[in-house]
Amino acid sequence: MLNAQDPNCLFCKIVKGEIPSKIVYKDEKCVAFHDIDPQAPTHFLVIPKPHIGSVAEVTEDNAAAVIRDAKLQEISKACNAVIVSGMDITLGEETVHFNLSIEDQTNIANLFRVVELGGTAFPYQSDGGVCRIYTATEIAQIYIAAQTLITTQTTYHNELKSYVLSLKDTDKIAAVTYGMTLPKKYLTEMQAKLAVAQAQMDAIVERMNAMVNDNAEQ
Repeated sequence: MLNAQDPNCLFCKIVKGEIPSKIVYKDEKCVAFHDIDPQAPTHFLVIPKPHIGSVAEVTEDNAAAVIRDAKLQEISKACNAVIVSGMDITLGEETVHFNLSIEDQTNIANLFRVVELGGTAFPYQSDGGVCRIYTATEIAQIYIAAQTLITTQTTYHNELKSYVLSLKDTDKIAAVTYGMTLPKKYLTEMQAKLAVAQAQMDAIVERMNAMVNDNAEQ
C-alpha cells in the first residue's frame, strides 16, 4: 500500500514544510522547488506529494504525478544542455565558438564588466581556440549573444514547464518534447517576455556603441 508520507524521507519533510525550500509550483499531487545545489541556470525538482518508495507503488492515481516529474526533469536537462553547448559567433572573418557552462557564463559576464568600467580590450580563450585579445566591441557582441541564448532558452523552458504542469493526461505529458512548438497561450507569453528582453539588449548595444565612439574620439 502506498504511504501518504514517510517520516524518514527528506522529500516528504519538504512536502510537509518541515524543511524550508523555494517552491515554484504545487498542487494536490506534486510540489516543484529549486534544487539546493543547482547545476544549471534552471534547476528544480518535482516530486509527488505521496511517498512513492518504488516503481511497484505507482498506481493510476499517482501515475500522472510520476510521469510529470520525469518529464520536468527531462526538459530541464535538455534546456541546460542547449545552453551549455553554447553558440558560434562571427567576429570579423572568424567564426568562434563559446561554451556556456556556469563557469563560462561568469567569465563572459566579468569580461563585459571590464568593458563597462572603460576597458577597450581584454584577453580571453574561446572553446577549443587560443587565448587572444578581444576588443570592447567584440566582448559586447559575445556577451549579448550569450545572454540572448540563455534568456531565450530559459524563457522557453519556463513556458514549457507551465504547459506540462497544466496537463493531467499521462499520454499528453509523455508526448511533450523540448523544442516543440508551444501551444498558442504559452507561445504568446514567451514572445512578450522575449520582446522585453530584446529591448534591453538593444539598449545595451546602443550604450556600448556610444562608449566605443567616445573612446575612439579621445
